[in-house]
Amino acid sequence: MTRVVSVFLPSWSIDRFRRAAGDAAPSPEVPLVLIARDGSRRLVQAASATAFAAGLRVGMPATKAQALVPGLAVEEADLAADA
Repeated sequence: MTRVVSVFLPSWSIDRFRRAAGDAAPSPEVPLVLIARDGSRRLVQAASATAFAAGLRVGMPATKAQALVPGLAVEEADLAADA
């Protein structure tokens, strides 16, 4: 009998980034987004809980996210590491 497990980890990318960055990572109180390119567009690939609470969403343009949340920490997403 084949078994399949599906796991949903919505903060995986943010958690992985914070662990990899260590002390250089922004504090958990600072809204953080990870940005990925889609052609010439820069889109929010992942957002921290504080970024979501501030109204940011995955898929929104990075420039809009930065305009909505002053002091937003923006880092490049590592899609290969998150796969």
